[in-house]
Amino acid sequence: MVPLSVQEIRRLLCRILWRGAHSIAYVLSCSAWRRRHQYRAQQCHYRRRGCVPPVYPDLRL
Repeated sequence: MVPLSVQEIRRLLCRILWRGAHSIAYVLSCSAWRRRHQYRAQQCHYRRRGCVPPVYPDLRL
């Protein structure tokens, strides 16, 4: 999965703190899906161009 970006953290905080129609579980699952999709798209992008994709080390916040 792609690491959490500042924008993604901001999006999560806004959606969780100012909850609307969606539960916290739904918001977190959407975030996980978005990050998995970004990772797959990035892998395909690098593979198509014949480059080595970046490896994400363990991220600590």
